[in-house]
Amino acid sequence: MRYLVLGAGLYGRSLARRLMELGSEVIVVDRDEETIDDMKELVTNAVIADITDRQVLEEIVDRFKPDSAAVCFGESFDVTMLACIYLRELGIKEIVARASSVMQGEILRRLGIDWIVLPEQDSGERIAEYIILGESEQIKLDSETSLARLRLPKSVVGKNLSDLPFNKFGIECLFVHRVYVTPHVSKLIPPSEDPQLEEGDNLIVVGSPRRIAKFIDRIK
Repeated sequence: MRYLVLGAGLYGRSLARRLMELGSEVIVVDRDEETIDDMKELVTNAVIADITDRQVLEEIVDRFKPDSAAVCFGESFDVTMLACIYLRELGIKEIVARASSVMQGEILRRLGIDWIVLPEQDSGERIAEYIILGESEQIKLDSETSLARLRLPKSVVGKNLSDLPFNKFGIECLFVHRVYVTPHVSKLIPPSEDPQLEEGDNLIVVGSPRRIAKFIDRIK
């Protein structure tokens, strides 16, 4: 996945670094030359630009073709709104935007922004993980290993568990977690049973966060 991060303040840098750690391509854009120089070695591409100019932003989108974008400007909500409107017009489907208050968050929600971030509640690293993992959950066992519960995407419903490329990405599936509506009980199905996957199933996996993120991206 390729992500466009607009604004390289503390929050934008934290978000960009974590996205890179999770194996994504990251393009950071900021108008401050010194800030961009500091980011060049940390991300895929770092670009000096003023994104309040729609044509400039359009050229960046056309050049890098990002899958999603994060708007991380803190000093000017006007710039945030403008960037969100431009990104939506340019066809970016998933947009994360920073708000400094609940009122700003409500304005962004009415603009149709997918995820609104309040920095005092959500760290850049946590939002990066949410962008990648979606509604899935992860517990860090150590610096290199996580236990994760992955929501099964519709694209793999009907396949057998053995059809999924766990080995290719170096992660291990421990169980399929299945919830039955009637009666309301759940069951942990081991991989040895090679179950046919059903809508609503969860995969319990273990591996490095980076490999888990790449696996999720592959089966979407």
